[in-house]
Amino acid sequence: MEAMAKTGAVINVKKPQFVSPGQMGNIVDKFHEGGNDKVILCDRGANFGYDNLVVDMLGFSVMKKVSGNSPVIFDVTHALQCRDPFGAASGGRRGQVTELA
Repeated sequence: MEAMAKTGAVINVKKPQFVSPGQMGNIVDKFHEGGNDKVILCDRGANFGYDNLVVDMLGFSVMKKVSGNSPVIFDVTHALQCRDPFGAASGGRRGQVTELA
């Protein structure tokens, strides 16, 4: 993270599925400590049971607050993945992209 921060480039931080929106502030702090405040947060969903992701839209404002007002984006295509436990690749619910985007 320190090396990425030192580049001065815009950093897109994807929220891991196991991290709460409130914990994202700790990640952003690391980039700020490294001298880079050009951080964008990306929500992709959270694990909900097995092989399913759910996005809690209320978390967007939480991430914005704990990150010092960093921009927050939403990766709808990642959030709509639905893994087939017997498949080699993840499937999805493509028909819902326009509903959520």
